[in-house]
Amino acid sequence: MATLIAGMSVVGTAQAQVAEYVYQASRYMPQGESQNFTNLADAEAYIRVEPATPRGNAFLRKAKTLALGDGEVLLQYEVPRRTYETYLGATTTVT
Repeated sequence: MATLIAGMSVVGTAQAQVAEYVYQASRYMPQGESQNFTNLADAEAYIRVEPATPRGNAFLRKAKTLALGDGEVLLQYEVPRRTYETYLGATTTVT
């Protein structure tokens, strides 16, 4: 499982403040790691990176979106249930 928290932050000087989203991406490989991004595409790419021993991160799909309040949204990603053969690919023979 992986999560992204999208929250609004205000940046800039007192004369020109601009609200922008910050995406805090958390992944588990095998320990938890987090990093902030300025766009959703980079945050999703980060959570899909596989560790040395693959855990299925490349198969993550958005499962839930929850409003946390104060302009924050939690996006939860999970690996969908699949048969063993679909993870191996069509050319691998299971014995």
